[in-house]
Amino acid sequence: MTEKDIFIGDTKKLRNESLTIEYKETFNFGSLAKYFKTLMAFANNRGGAIIFGITNYPRTIKGIDKNSQFHKIDTEKIVQFMKEDMSTILDFEMDTFFVDGKELGFIKVDELKYKPVICKKNESDILKEGSIYYRYSGRSEIIGYAELRNIIEDIKVIERKNIMKNFNAIIKEGPENVQVLNTSTGTIDWDNVPVIINEGLLNDLKKEVKFIESGKFVETGGDPTLKVIGSLSSANVVKVKEKTDVNVDYPYFTGDIARENDINNYQAQTVLYHLRLYDDPRFNQTIKTSKKTKTQKFSASALEMVKQELSKVKNKDIYFNKLSKEFQSKEKNTKNMV
Repeated sequence: MTEKDIFIGDTKKLRNESLTIEYKETFNFGSLAKYFKTLMAFANNRGGAIIFGITNYPRTIKGIDKNSQFHKIDTEKIVQFMKEDMSTILDFEMDTFFVDGKELGFIKVDELKYKPVICKKNESDILKEGSIYYRYSGRSEIIGYAELRNIIEDIKVIERKNIMKNFNAIIKEGPENVQVLNTSTGTIDWDNVPVIINEGLLNDLKKEVKFIESGKFVETGGDPTLKVIGSLSSANVVKVKEKTDVNVDYPYFTGDIARENDINNYQAQTVLYHLRLYDDPRFNQTIKTSKKTKTQKFSASALEMVKQELSKVKNKDIYFNKLSKEFQSKEKNTKNMV
């Protein structure tokens, strides 16, 4: 965000609140439900930003001070609350910028690729379970019939395009020769029998089809899925695109892993590192929570592996002391490399 986003042209006159902008004088953690309502509304339309530090009447730039709650809130807490309140965790940016020497804060979300985001629970008198919020000019409200119908029609168009694209690929190769390999889990449903692909072979296949570490295709972009034709010979591998829902396929934060196993967050980090579950797309995804911060999410398989590992531990104090040294050594090596 810059001053160009809030001023009209080359003037110093502030823009009115609109489809993509809402102003707040201060940031209060207790008002998170109000902010979430607006952010969901933005995401279900064109995207937008809440800007903190601008008064309402008259509309002037006040700024936020250094002791503002905006500076103190942990973005991972916002992600946790989004997980509780929203059907989809929004990709948001939370940061500050300066105008005429005064600091303004903002939370910005992009337009959702797969709409809508739906409210999951009631929060005071602001959020209502099952509601879909939509941004109209200068206000966020429950979506109207016409806008909801447009979203539904857009979903149908996208689904038809994806189905036809995959259908044409299957017809070309012959349905008897086509299986789908999901590289997030390393499994193929082969004649209704799940087949797990060895991690080494999986990595070789990724190299053969020119995967990059972020898990997207070099040429087309998309989620990490391969179509294997005939045998698992790497020479017979071509690419297909398949939608992945991070909130469904990777539902657990580090804190969730810790609570499920009755350990603290640091201990959970050491186990996850020991089992090499970080940066493995079958078990882990890195989620950007703002321009400067990221958080980790894990699959159900990752949670199960941690549970199995800890079930074999006889003395947790000795075990976690060993893992802590291993983890600290890794952190030290990382810093030295930087």
